[in-house]
Amino acid sequence: MRSLRRTIVFAILSHWVVVVVQAETLRFEAEDGTLSGLNVSIAVEGYSGSGYVSGFSEGTERVTWDFQSTGGVYRLKIGFRTPGGAKGFAAFLNEGGVSGMFPGESDFAEFDAGRVVLESGSNRLAIGGGWNFYEIDYVEFEEAEAFAPPLEVAPVLVDPKAS
Repeated sequence: MRSLRRTIVFAILSHWVVVVVQAETLRFEAEDGTLSGLNVSIAVEGYSGSGYVSGFSEGTERVTWDFQSTGGVYRLKIGFRTPGGAKGFAAFLNEGGVSGMFPGESDFAEFDAGRVVLESGSNRLAIGGGWNFYEIDYVEFEEAEAFAPPLEVAPVLVDPKAS
């Protein structure tokens, strides 16, 4: 009986210790974005949603998403496929740019483009350009840890002879 009581008390206490924190994640399918010079494709299996976007070839093609956010720091993840080998890409978030190199992947994969800052309210992300000849399946913004604050800098020069 004593063992049973300990087990019940432990089970009750364990219940209160477990806390689940759910971070905000925003996900947008490429085929639901605004397409400029691109096509929605379904030829290759493994995509999410109802298709993926292909036709990046001239550098002027874009897929664009306009969306709302609560703002903050997010990790940008891009679902992609690069059947012809590694390809550089360009992305434009609000007034800034993001670029990177998709590794060569004949199947759909996910690329972590790093941390970005979303505005509270309206935001715009566009992908297009770079080396082209890649395919986009989705983009995802996953809430991330904020950037570290800048370090304090002493107002005194290290070299007193410096000007």
